[in-house]
Amino acid sequence: SEDTVRLWNPATGKEVARLNAAPTLVSLAKDGSVYVVDGDKVRVWLPTTNTTRKLPPTTIPEGATPTAIAVNPDGRSFALGFE
Repeated sequence: SEDTVRLWNPATGKEVARLNAAPTLVSLAKDGSVYVVDGDKVRVWLPTTNTTRKLPPTTIPEGATPTAIAVNPDGRSFALGFE
């Protein structure tokens, strides 16, 4: 939905985790973490523990609008595309 990020078990169809956020971009990492761009913030969500880590505010330059996100398979870095 527009105000949450949800993960489901594909075998059972049951929801297994939910993050209350209104994301503009979301990307899944190979390690199971989820990178969420929410307005001018980037968070890393770990659904298995339901914890989030906010990245520094300077991750997104002031006035920039992210239009794409890609996470490195090792989960150590990511890239944002801007308009």
